Amino acid sequence: MRGFLCALGSAAGSAAINLLTQYEARRGRSERPYNRALVGFAVGAVCLLLAAAPSGALLPAHTYLATSVALLGHLGAIPTALA
Repeated sequence: MRGFLCALGSAAGSAAINLLTQYEARRGRSERPYNRALVGFAVGAVCLLLAAAPSGALLPAHTYLATSVALLGHLGAIPTALA
């Protein structure tokens, strides 16, 4: 249930940013879209950090570090290549 609520919150936030961007573009105030994207990324990162902090260690154990880095690289490279 918690995962569903997190996904629902993420979708709502994404939709809100999309609507805000479209609204500002119509009013001619979209001169700094990269700043908005950077702020959105930073806010999302902080929210994820706050959600993940109570679960314990935020970094993988040394025995699983190579596997974690490989999986993160895969998650970053494959979807980007497919897009």
